[in-house]
Amino acid sequence: MRGITLRTWNETPQPSLDFMLTTKITDLGEPLYQKSILGCYINFINNTVSPDTEDVYASYIFHFQYRLEVSGDFKTIATFTAGDLGFKTGNIFLKRMLGPTSIFKVNDIQLRIDAPVARGNISINDFGLIYRVYRSSSSSNLDER
Repeated sequence: MRGITLRTWNETPQPSLDFMLTTKITDLGEPLYQKSILGCYINFINNTVSPDTEDVYASYIFHFQYRLEVSGDFKTIATFTAGDLGFKTGNIFLKRMLGPTSIFKVNDIQLRIDAPVARGNISINDFGLIYRVYRSSSSSNLDER
């Protein structure tokens, strides 16, 4: 009989100058309908000491990427950098809307955050997509209840 290895989440911060987070492929909860990707967001905490008190500051570059097939290449939707807000500590929420360059006809998608630069005490809480599900028909009914 083979042994089983049980692993648990470790909340202890791990130092790194770069990292990459990749999700599983998802259908965004609606497998039968195509979606349009309208934008993306990232929510993180910057606990780095202010440069006014010490000469430690946060520097980060987050490339928000996607692919529509497991064998496909990742493409960048948006890039978030420390320069987007100047120096800011605490909870940070950054959002990018894609405008006319939306990604259309999406059934399944895989996301990745590629951070070639991650200096300081940064904790990513969440990242995701802003999307719209295509209508299943060309008509809609008004329910006046």
